[in-house]
Amino acid sequence: MKTLLFIVITTLIAATATAQDAKTYSNYQYPYTDLLAKSKQVLVLSSVQGIKVKCRVKIVNEQTWISDYRLVDEDDFNAAPLKACMSRDEAKKKLRDAYATS
Repeated sequence: MKTLLFIVITTLIAATATAQDAKTYSNYQYPYTDLLAKSKQVLVLSSVQGIKVKCRVKIVNEQTWISDYRLVDEDDFNAAPLKACMSRDEAKKKLRDAYATS
């Protein structure tokens, strides 16, 4: 019985941590909002390195695209991860590509 209770508590903690890690940012503007809406999946992959964040963006449509790594300020990343890790020009280009393949 103790083992079952431990498994249930562990599962709940893991599910809570996963839900907290997945954030939705609604303060984006063009082209980021359109890119999020048009793409099948947009992931921001990141790791903290001191006071900076090393990140890159993965976009899944008909093909998968992964950006180069960028080193950004932690405050910028926390405010808008996609915008911090992907330039506006890159976002526009990927948005054009998404419309071209649909």
